[in-house]
Amino acid sequence: MLDTARQTVTGVSPETAVSDFLAGFESTGTLRLVDAGGQEVTSGSVGTGMMLESTDMEEPYTVIVYGDVTGDGLINIAD
Repeated sequence: MLDTARQTVTGVSPETAVSDFLAGFESTGTLRLVDAGGQEVTSGSVGTGMMLESTDMEEPYTVIVYGDVTGDGLINIAD
């Protein structure tokens, strides 16, 4: 769910694949997911703290996976 007021994406299930996550959005621009270091993420799981960027959005949206404290997209003892 996109929260335009907070510029966040919530409701992301743990272990959601990057490709499935990006496919869930309709955009006229180019979508990409980047990690905290600004590097594009093209595989693996979507994690808390990643940013959803699009050429048709002014600012990126922060991804929140509830329960994922470490940002790896998993919920485990490390969280």
